[in-house]
Amino acid sequence: MSKRSEWKPRTKPTSPVTVDYIGKNFTGRGDLVDFSEEGLKIRGSHAVHAGLQLALQITATDSAMMIHIARAHVRWSNGKEFGVKFEALEPSVKTQLIAFLASMNATASTLKSL
Repeated sequence: MSKRSEWKPRTKPTSPVTVDYIGKNFTGRGDLVDFSEEGLKIRGSHAVHAGLQLALQITATDSAMMIHIARAHVRWSNGKEFGVKFEALEPSVKTQLIAFLASMNATASTLKSL
């Protein structure tokens, strides 16, 4: 089975999440479409291309949580929508990301049970 066809659990945010992304010569801002422990899907203000390296700042509007990811690379792009994969996350950043995923999953589970 190819890596592209392997199932990876993804979560759609239940409230707006902003992602600022910084490339070598530009900065963009986008909305988080979905995410997993390995990467994000972003609908952004600035088109990017596969292979580009970015720094990311993820901010959930309904919490004080802000996550900085020093290195991610663009895996695919379609206009201003693109997917990034994280590179070697620091342990503290991985812990923040897992907590963020858990909070989004808990919110989604709570909404489904209502």
